[in-house]
Amino acid sequence: MDDARGDPLTSASAERQRALAREAEQRGDDAAAVTHFAAACAFGGDPRDWLRLGQRTTGDAALHALAEALDALDHPDLPDAEIAETALRVAERANELEMSDVAEDALGEALREGPHDELRRAFLRALRFAFEGEAEPPETYRAGRNDPCPCGSGRKFKRCHGASTTPTAAPRSSDGALLLRLVTPHIEDDADGAAAMLDTVRRWVPRDPAVNVIAGLIDHEKGARDEARRHFRLATRGVERDVDVHHALLEAAIRIAPQDHDLAVEILEQAPPGPEATGQGLAGALALTLGYPREAIPLLERAVTTHEDASERDRFRRALARAYRERGDHGAAVRTLDAIAEPDAEDTAEAILSSAWAGDASLEQRCAKARAEDLAEDARCAEAIAALMAGDNDAAAMPRGDEDDVFPGEHWRAEALDALGRDREAHAARRACAAGIALDSDEFALQLDCALALDGPEAAKRLSEQRAFVGLVPLRPIGRIALRLGDVREAEAAVRHLLEQSPRDVETLLLASEWQAGRGDLASALGHLDDALTVQPRRHRLRFARAELLRQLHRADEAQRALEELTRESPGSWRYHVALAELLDERGGVVQARDEWRAAHRVAPDVPAVARAIGRLEGEDRAFARSREEAERSVRTQLGATADALGADARAAAVGAEQDWRSLGTADDHSTVVTQLAKAVEIELMRRVFDPFRARGSPLVDARRDVGGFGKWCAGQIASLSLGEMAFALGALAREERSPLLEAFNAHAYALSAAPWDLNERLALPLRTLAARRNAAVHKDPVSRAEAEDSRRSVLGREDREGLLGTIVARFPLPGAA
Repeated sequence: MDDARGDPLTSASAERQRALAREAEQRGDDAAAVTHFAAACAFGGDPRDWLRLGQRTTGDAALHALAEALDALDHPDLPDAEIAETALRVAERANELEMSDVAEDALGEALREGPHDELRRAFLRALRFAFEGEAEPPETYRAGRNDPCPCGSGRKFKRCHGASTTPTAAPRSSDGALLLRLVTPHIEDDADGAAAMLDTVRRWVPRDPAVNVIAGLIDHEKGARDEARRHFRLATRGVERDVDVHHALLEAAIRIAPQDHDLAVEILEQAPPGPEATGQGLAGALALTLGYPREAIPLLERAVTTHEDASERDRFRRALARAYRERGDHGAAVRTLDAIAEPDAEDTAEAILSSAWAGDASLEQRCAKARAEDLAEDARCAEAIAALMAGDNDAAAMPRGDEDDVFPGEHWRAEALDALGRDREAHAARRACAAGIALDSDEFALQLDCALALDGPEAAKRLSEQRAFVGLVPLRPIGRIALRLGDVREAEAAVRHLLEQSPRDVETLLLASEWQAGRGDLASALGHLDDALTVQPRRHRLRFARAELLRQLHRADEAQRALEELTRESPGSWRYHVALAELLDERGGVVQARDEWRAAHRVAPDVPAVARAIGRLEGEDRAFARSREEAERSVRTQLGATADALGADARAAAVGAEQDWRSLGTADDHSTVVTQLAKAVEIELMRRVFDPFRARGSPLVDARRDVGGFGKWCAGQIASLSLGEMAFALGALAREERSPLLEAFNAHAYALSAAPWDLNERLALPLRTLAARRNAAVHKDPVSRAEAEDSRRSVLGREDREGLLGTIVARFPLPGAA
């Protein structure tokens, strides 16, 4: 077009063709006029020529001409007034031909150039026609009360049809609401252009609440959060007067929720859903986005039931299916997705994934349909999930083929590989998952889980802070990260919200179990796992976690049966063999334990814990004996005189931790080091501080409501205290909380201590840190070398600091000790 305008010969030719076209118009020869206007367009590409051609043609030819007219408006030599007027004429012609998309594009172009007020009426008329299919409001009969009724009955209007019904015009959107619908699609793509449109909107409808919605969206897109918040608050004052603005405000809240959760909640509170179906559906979609599926479901159900527009019903069905899925009701999600009138590929993919989680019998047919629609990756992912839930880890871990797989499938494959003991492959699968591009909150949640398993909680925390997120699904890994970091408040808030909103979801129940175990409430943790197993009774991860809890609850027979079943189903998993061997060791089953250690060694001879166990059991490694002696000397050197004051069991655990520290070298996972250090502290703390209460437990039954698990132990209901319960009791004492039990404990502690001392600094806080790391090791999360070194110094001490064991010995001397 630039070349045509700059070439005199071409310009002259174009002008000649225009003249010929005008002559043809005067003669009434439409065919000749079209031919000459087309020639003029070919020479010059002037937007007015394309417009005239579009006005003389219909069908695809008119569509092409009008689209070319809009493209030609980009020429820098055209004045703004001409651009606006030409774009408006294009919109009017597009309306005549019922080309609403072209009309909306043309009106957006006109509004961007700021049409003068003389064009306002024509612009708004074209805008209303584009969105509502009418240029003027329908005629309404206005009969007087005493006039004859227009029905011809002969009675007065007030005695006939006017008695019950007054004819009124159909509800129409305000000018501001129409302008809002026109501007909104341009905000994300072209914020500067949308700002120019806003200037015109402000000039035309200055008091309309739609102006504040547009301004708020533009400010939010530009990062001016305070200004956006002010405009949205102003907009909420006018939502009762205009239902379209109400809907637009809810749509805006859905858009801004990931960056400004509190403001989106405020908008939902200030603009509650009305009786109309669209408002109900949008409010439900916003509640779902904010992570409240329980509140979203009834709103979305009403919208799906009452909405008259099929496309809108499908839109809200998709949101409703997601709400069911987040609540853990995958069967309802499948039924809702199946009810969509015009499903797309994304609906097919969501349906097969929900079908896999629900254990639906139609999964095979759904996967076949997905493959036919080029959704092979989603089909493979669904099949892997279904196999994982059924306990068929071999099928879940099968290679996916030569194609590039979507990374969510790698997450579930990694879990199956873990159950099979194929650590390197599981690590590679998680690395592929963590390296993927998270497109939605579900994928982001899986990515966080993989990062947590690979790189630890600190790295996963940094990853979570790199991206804004809302909703329920990412909250599960966020809660798990907080649990690993020892952030009690954040973990508790996440778990309680998840249990309230998604009480049937298996991943939520698994997280809740980990949280309760970390608090020392093993009975509640087991209850959550039992609930999860009613949904997925064969899933290995749940069954293994339950066996570990049974072991900690001293229900050894049940734990042994569960682990034996797992080892039979997955004989290639060294983790199951090791867990069973450790349990048999504790129960005195030496021969069986040796068999399990040997089975683990055959499967994974390079695993340090397995190799060390074989050396200890058979006494074949002299280097192991020498390292034991060196570890003993090291511990005595670090503890000094307090080493002899330790009990034999506590000292043996500390020596074992030191030995593992030396033998592990630069290995990534130091779980055994931290676990044995925690065991040493637990043994000595129980021996010196908590054992004296065993004989005095019965009078303190009434105090257990004040101190939870510690009081239950003192009442004789459990046999020992976990580190978490010890930290709770010591921390409560440091805060000087008063209860009958804590008063007795306080008196005992200070009687054994020569002088008052800061209990929270000396014991409670380091004990919480050690407990958090021990919990990570129990749940098979790698403990880093830095964490193990910090735990080692905290427990054993060093030259410039007294360790936990030394502190316990010094502050709690045994009766009769020197």
